[in-house]
Amino acid sequence: MSFNANILLVDDEPEIVKAIKKEFEKDIECKYFIYIAFSGKEALKILSEINIDILVTDIRMPGIDGFELIKNAINLLPDLQCIVISAFGEIENAIEAMKIGAKNFLVKPFSIDAFEVAIEISIEKLELIKANKEKQMQIQEKNKQLEEYKNHLEIMVEEEIKRRKNAENKILHKEYLENMVDVMNLCLRYWRQTTKKNKVALAEESDIWAVNTEINKEGEIVAYVTRVLNTYLRFDKIPKKNPNYNKVIETVDFVLYYENAAYTNDEIKEELKEKVKELEKSRQEYLNLNFES
Repeated sequence: MSFNANILLVDDEPEIVKAIKKEFEKDIECKYFIYIAFSGKEALKILSEINIDILVTDIRMPGIDGFELIKNAINLLPDLQCIVISAFGEIENAIEAMKIGAKNFLVKPFSIDAFEVAIEISIEKLELIKANKEKQMQIQEKNKQLEEYKNHLEIMVEEEIKRRKNAENKILHKEYLENMVDVMNLCLRYWRQTTKKNKVALAEESDIWAVNTEINKEGEIVAYVTRVLNTYLRFDKIPKKNPNYNKVIETVDFVLYYENAAYTNDEIKEELKEKVKELEKSRQEYLNLNFES
């Protein structure tokens, strides 16, 4: 046995209870802690204060009898092992008591050996209950660990999905901006070859891009600059957030259908149209995906 059980002996005849306690303790060399009560009421008080493992009670007692005591005792201590003591002619009562929760019964008069065997059987049941509870706790702890591990994996997967999503978005964003820069450079190239004019003229005549002036100390205009247009000609300069797609497309339409062009360059024209298709595709792919934090 792995533990010393607390046993409560209950009988309204003190001599019987004391005699059992004395003989039992002497015979088994105090392997158990034995408590005694002479009524159901007194027994319930002990049960409410002490963690009793085995209840041994007579059935016939004034006030709270053995039946009521067993019901109340099991409500207090669900794992309690109950043994009823019954006279030879009261076997039916013992069987009835077992229906409401008693685990065994002893018929008066009984020997100390029979008493000890009944106690040993109850101890074995308690040990099984204890082992089962420990197993259940181990299973619950293992399930808890598995659930925590599962949640951890789910978080890791979600983070990896976000990381890959963001990486994919960054690639699409880069492709979108690169295509925009390529389109603008092809526009300028086509403009220069078909009109023999520079980008300042493109900005002025299209009225799409602002033209700024640089003035010297004497107040004279020394240069015309297209600062905004210039940023769309280099990837390292183009606005990374909210680049003006509409202005780029307006520029394409302007140079392709410029009425005063001296001639057309079909090779660059077709290249520009294909690049615009790539730009539109990369823009849609980028806009359809959202960055996640």
